[in-house]
Amino acid sequence: MTPTRKEYLYQLSDISEHSHTAEYISSVIEKVVVDIGVNRISAVVSDNASNVRKAREIIHDKFPNIENVRCIAHCINLIACDIVKDNFGDRLLRRVNILTTFFKNSHQTNARLVQLINEKGIVGGGLKLYCKTRWTTASESINSVINLQQILEEVAADNQLTNDNVVRIIQSRNFFSDLRILAFVLEPLRKAVLALEARSATLADCFFSLARLAAVLNKLPKTFNPGFRSHCVKVINERCNEFDDDKYITCFFLDPRFRSAALKKNSFRRIIRCVASIGQKLGFDLYEIDVLLDQLQQYKEEKDPFDLDLSLAKKGPLNWWKYTATELDPELLPKVARHLFSICPNSATCERGFSTLGWLFERRLNLKLETLESMCKLITYWKSNFRTELGYYGIDQRKNVRLSDDEINIRIAEAFNETDDDDHDDDDLNPTQRSIEIPKDNCYVLIEPVWIEKFVDLSHQLIIKDIDVPKDILDDLDENIEMNDSNRVLGDSDEKDNDSNIGKGVYNYNIDDLLSSDDDEEEEE
Repeated sequence: MTPTRKEYLYQLSDISEHSHTAEYISSVIEKVVVDIGVNRISAVVSDNASNVRKAREIIHDKFPNIENVRCIAHCINLIACDIVKDNFGDRLLRRVNILTTFFKNSHQTNARLVQLINEKGIVGGGLKLYCKTRWTTASESINSVINLQQILEEVAADNQLTNDNVVRIIQSRNFFSDLRILAFVLEPLRKAVLALEARSATLADCFFSLARLAAVLNKLPKTFNPGFRSHCVKVINERCNEFDDDKYITCFFLDPRFRSAALKKNSFRRIIRCVASIGQKLGFDLYEIDVLLDQLQQYKEEKDPFDLDLSLAKKGPLNWWKYTATELDPELLPKVARHLFSICPNSATCERGFSTLGWLFERRLNLKLETLESMCKLITYWKSNFRTELGYYGIDQRKNVRLSDDEINIRIAEAFNETDDDDHDDDDLNPTQRSIEIPKDNCYVLIEPVWIEKFVDLSHQLIIKDIDVPKDILDDLDENIEMNDSNRVLGDSDEKDNDSNIGKGVYNYNIDDLLSSDDDEEEEE
C-alpha cells in the first residue's frame, strides 16, 4: 500500500510446506523488506494471531524505523463480538435471530410483513440475520428489528403468528427498549469498522474511533444495568491495550482536523516523546531534534507555517502536510507526519485480496501459482489506477455521475462476495429457560474508566458530535467530566535560539534524558 493508498501485489508465494512460526514468517517479511528497501517502508500491518504478532515484533526490532501496527478493523470486530457475549447482549441477539429466522422461513407470515412494510412506507428493508463472520451484522440485525417494532407488534396482536415463543419475545416487557440500549452501544462499533477498514484510514482515525466509543459508554444511563456497562468497559480496555501507544495519539494530534480536540496535559508529554523518538529513528541529530520540538510547538499554537486552511485536509491529512513548508528550517515535523500518515492501519486490503484469489481459484482449479499471481496483480493494478486504465468504468449510467473510489471498491467487493454458508444458531430460547441472577439491592458495581479518558476530554464537541442518545433510554446522566488542562507543555519557542548549531552531528543521544531536562526546567518555572 503506497502513501496515497494505491495497492499493489508484490509477490504471491506458496509457503504451505513450512511451519508458520514467528521466526519463519519474519524471515519471509524481511526478504520483501530488504528487496523493496528498508527506508521505503513505514509499517508492517497484520491481524493479531500470536505467531504473526511476534513476527511483527521481530521485524520492528531489526528495523526500528518500520512501525509495528495491529489491524484495527479486526480489533473493533472482536470488541463487538465480546460485548454481545455478555448475558444481556447474548440473550437479545438470540431472540433477534429467532424472530428473523421465523419470518424468513414462514412464507405466509413474511408476505404479511412485507405487505405492512410497503403499506406504511417504512424505509430500511426487512429483518436481517446476525452472522458472526460478518462484522457489522450484529448492529444491523438489531436495528432492523427496532425499525419494524410497530409492524411486529401489530402482527403479534393479530394472532397471526403460529410460534408462541416468537409472540412472547415481541410482547415481552422491555424487549425493544433493551434493544435500543444495545443498538446504541453497537452503532459506533459498526461505524468504526466501516471507517477503519477503508484504504483512506489513518492511525488518527483509530484513536478518534476509540474515543467516540468511550464517549458512547459515558452517555449510557448510569442506573442502567451497571454489570453490562462494566463488561463493555472491561472488554474495550482489554482489547485496546495494544492501541494505548504513543504513535496513535501523536497521529491524532498531527491531523489538523483533530488538532483542536481537547487533549489533556499528560497527552502532550507522550506526543513529544513519540515525535522525538520517531525523529531519532529517521536519523535526526540532536540539533534537528531541538528544531523538531520547536516546530511541534508552533504547530500546537497554529503559527506560521502550520496555519494552513483545513480545506486542504479534506482529501486526507497527507495532502495538508504536503503543502506545509518550513522554509529556512529543515522540514522535520512534516517528515515525521508523513511517516505516520503513510501507514494504513488495517489489513482489509489483504483480506479482499484473499477473497479475490479464492474466487479465481474456485473457477480455475488448475491455475499455476505464477498465473494466479499475474491475474491478481492485474486486478490490484486496475483497481488502483482505474481512472486512467479503465476510463469507461466507474460511471453510473442512470445518474450519469462518476463513482467515488470507495463506491467502486464496494461494488468490486460485492462482485467477489461469496454466499455465506455458515450455520446459524437457531436454538429456540424461551426466556423462562434461562437463569438470570438478580443482584441484591445493596450491591454496587464499580465501573472502571476507559483507558482513553486519561488522554482526551470525551465531552469535547468534536468527540461527541452526532452521538444521539435515544430519549427513551435517557435518565439523569452524569456528564460532569473533568475538563482537561490545556497548559503548554513545551517551553516558549520564542526564547529558543534556532540559529544555534548546538547538537549538530550528535546522533548518540537519549530521548528520555533530553525530555527529563525539559521537565526540570518546567518545575523550576
